[in-house]
Amino acid sequence: MSKSLLYLILLFSIFSYSQSSRLTKKTYTKNDGLALDFIAAMCLDNDGFLWLGGVNYNVRTIVVNKQKLTLQRFDGNTFHNIPLPVLEEPITKIAQIYKRADGKFYLKAVTAFEHILFLFDPVTTKFTRIHTKGQFSGSTQLSNVFRYNFKDYVLSQKKQEITVNIILKDLSLKPVFSFTNTEHEFLIDSSTKFIYFKDYCIIGDDSFPIMMFDWKGNVLKTIGSDSFKTTDQPKYWIKNIFKANNTYYCFINNSSQLHYISEKTKEILICNTTNNTLKKNFIETYTDDVNNHLIISSITNKLRFDTLDDAGLKTVYEEEEYSTVKGFVATSKNNKEDVWVVYNNELHYYRFPKKQIKNYLKENSIRAINEIDATNYIIATEESGWFTLNTATNTIKPLALKNKGNAFIPVSTRNMFKEDNIIWSNSEASILRVDRNTFETETYNHKPANCLARPNDSIIVYGTTNYKLMQFNTKTKTHTTLLKTDSLEIIDIEMLKNSNLVIAGTNKGLLTYNLKSKEHQFYNNKPQLEDSYILMCDYHKDYGYLLGTRSGKIVAFNEKKERFTTVYEDDLNAGIASILFKNDIWWINTFNGVVAFNPKDKTTTRFSENEGLSNNEANRYSALKTTHNSFLVGTLKGLNYFRPEDLNVKKDSAVLVLLTVNTYDKDLKKYTTNFNRLDLASNKPIILPSENRALELIFALKKTNKLTENYYYRYRLNKKEWIDLKHQNVIQIPNLAAGNYNLEIEVLDFSRKKIANTLQLTVESKEFFYKEWWFISLISLIIISTLVWFLKQAQIKRNLQENFSQGLIQSQENERSRIAIELHDSISQQLTLIKRKAQSIDQEEITTLTHNTLEEVRALSRGLYPPLLKQLGLTESIDQLILDIDKQTNLFVTAEIHKIDTYFNEEQALNCYRFIQECITNVLKHAEAKALYVNIIKEHNFIRITIEDNGKGFDLTNAKIKNSLGLKTVYERIRILKGELTIDSKLEKGTKITAQIPV
Repeated sequence: MSKSLLYLILLFSIFSYSQSSRLTKKTYTKNDGLALDFIAAMCLDNDGFLWLGGVNYNVRTIVVNKQKLTLQRFDGNTFHNIPLPVLEEPITKIAQIYKRADGKFYLKAVTAFEHILFLFDPVTTKFTRIHTKGQFSGSTQLSNVFRYNFKDYVLSQKKQEITVNIILKDLSLKPVFSFTNTEHEFLIDSSTKFIYFKDYCIIGDDSFPIMMFDWKGNVLKTIGSDSFKTTDQPKYWIKNIFKANNTYYCFINNSSQLHYISEKTKEILICNTTNNTLKKNFIETYTDDVNNHLIISSITNKLRFDTLDDAGLKTVYEEEEYSTVKGFVATSKNNKEDVWVVYNNELHYYRFPKKQIKNYLKENSIRAINEIDATNYIIATEESGWFTLNTATNTIKPLALKNKGNAFIPVSTRNMFKEDNIIWSNSEASILRVDRNTFETETYNHKPANCLARPNDSIIVYGTTNYKLMQFNTKTKTHTTLLKTDSLEIIDIEMLKNSNLVIAGTNKGLLTYNLKSKEHQFYNNKPQLEDSYILMCDYHKDYGYLLGTRSGKIVAFNEKKERFTTVYEDDLNAGIASILFKNDIWWINTFNGVVAFNPKDKTTTRFSENEGLSNNEANRYSALKTTHNSFLVGTLKGLNYFRPEDLNVKKDSAVLVLLTVNTYDKDLKKYTTNFNRLDLASNKPIILPSENRALELIFALKKTNKLTENYYYRYRLNKKEWIDLKHQNVIQIPNLAAGNYNLEIEVLDFSRKKIANTLQLTVESKEFFYKEWWFISLISLIIISTLVWFLKQAQIKRNLQENFSQGLIQSQENERSRIAIELHDSISQQLTLIKRKAQSIDQEEITTLTHNTLEEVRALSRGLYPPLLKQLGLTESIDQLILDIDKQTNLFVTAEIHKIDTYFNEEQALNCYRFIQECITNVLKHAEAKALYVNIIKEHNFIRITIEDNGKGFDLTNAKIKNSLGLKTVYERIRILKGELTIDSKLEKGTKITAQIPV
């Protein structure tokens, strides 16, 4: 195959992709969630969501299947299945979705028995049945719903009678008029047409002739009745109808010509426009919410969109279809912007190009642009060669370059320079010379050029990667080295006309080179040049050299003062590809949209694909301000042509809303889905039961300009890190840990900038009941109550014991006192009498014995109850006790006793005395001590009593185990005094008893 033939094939291939302002198309199938096998009805609600109704082949009376037909909602990402009401006869088809003036829908449902009409609220997903049976029994057939004069109409059929009804606000049907047709067998359905005028209306169907009635039901005219009486000719009936310029237009069955209805003459006539014929296989007409019409047709496997203007039918779009189209369903809010079309059981979305920006070569990366004249331009692509663009005729064609007679396709072109009939440029490693008359090229190879500049008619300066800064002489056709740059990638060069200064942006900083003096300087100082990766260089008369960096900064460079000043910082950190200037505005072409920047007030406006750009990422070296002050801007995919003043950002009034919540219902023991948006927007917490804490949320933007835009979604829980969902508008959490959560959901645009509101939800994930606070609190309360009860019982027992001990001690004291009194008053008196009698009869031996016995009784009486305690007080009594011990025993007794009488009442004084007495008695009985030390002092708010001996000591633990009565009595005495007792005893080392009694 010859090179010329290959070249021609390539040109035709390129040309097929070079149409201007191509339409955007998206297709959705069952793989995307489309659940209907046949879509019969579509409608967009007031929030911009698409609703679909139709047929599922598994839901038919002849098929055994538990599956039920659903209504489908599409939010741009996800299809939602909304359950239909359960009827005695199951619904097998949704034949119409008709939006009322208030935004609610009329749904015409079909069962095996009849047609049923519902009012449906797309916000709450509530269905209300409209009763259409009226006074007649039997099945009801319904037409589609129509609107006329701010009222909604529906035709109903009972047997052979058709009634025109107004649907009232209370959802009852008010008959307008009825008529009977007994000549034909018919069944009104979605194909029945109802056309309305001020004085009359037209009713047509594929089963009976077109009939005209006044509003009282009188037949004014019948059209095409003969065609229904014979099979020799096609039936004359209206297949499609639309309204334009206050006139009804229609297509008649088996006719390719467009007709219109004359309201005055009551005739259906062929349009007298030049182009009034539409050869078609299938056709559908649609009128949108703002009364724009669109004619959609299938012609020899081509899909066409047409409109009607003064000249007749005009094709606005046409595409090849590779399968036979079997019919259409369409809907749109504005046919001039976009349209949804169903054919071949697939959902297709078409968005028409915006007029303010024209797109060319949308499949190509644009690299260089050169103006030939005011309307013609040469466009260089990265790999597909050069093209010529005529902006007046809106045509673009491949430029057939040749090299030595063979086809030549330049690649990686970086710049173009005109010189009379010559164009100087490059093609990868070659400097390129193109003759504009013959398009013959000459190439001068050396090294791949990254960028080119031409300061004068004889020199081209170009930069390379890790090689050298080079110069090419267009007169001598020679390459010359200017400077070795083997560590740098020279990305862009700027040189003023007839200047010797080369300004070169590199991947590591700014390089300057003087062609005359050969001097060079390199700048990459961080404080001066914060981002040293320079993508582009340009010049502005007021700001000097401008350097665009990879991080989105534009830095002004003053070569004389060697000073850098940051002028612009991109809020998305998008790299700077090129800058165009118009008036006082800088049009900055970035890697994320085009930014209109006012350097005086620092305001910015960003434009993107939403405004019609072919791609958001601008390409370097490919921006041109034309003679007419329009802009040509090349991108990674396609060329854009526009006037800056025509651009405006259409503010998106989108609101992020919750569409569905899927949770587990513990009562029903199954997952349930809540579609009621009013309920979901009520700020009630989402409750996840402990039995199953799975959660699925679907959310979307309502009232958005474009339903199918690729927005980015993210969410976070309790202010933690954001979780990126990318383009998915679904959150699925299989098991959310128990707790309370604040869930935040945000949506970002193409530039990852937040739009719309932040959706804030409260989620309560329940714990198992035995982990719930109330259950733990209850168990804790029971345990605490039990412990308190046991403690109370122990306290009661202890109090009983204490009371018993106190009672016992008190009984002992009482008994001691009684015995002491008996001994003192009775026995002592008896002994005294005996002593006196013995003395009177001079019985010295008996007298002495009686005297000794009397003294012992008196000592015993004083031991049982110290009489001095009342007479002398506590302190003196203790002194006397110690003095007696010192006199009567061999113990070496040492004592230090403070005056403590005022701190005790009579009972307390007795207990204190008894404590000291018992401790000393134990020393005498058991300690075998040589010395005794007693110390009683007042310190702060207590009295400390210390009794210490150097006896043999004892094992305190063993004594406690043996339940020593002496120990218990000592402890009980101090306890009665509300004091603390400490006993420190070691075998063979003595015992120290310390009591600390509060006062």
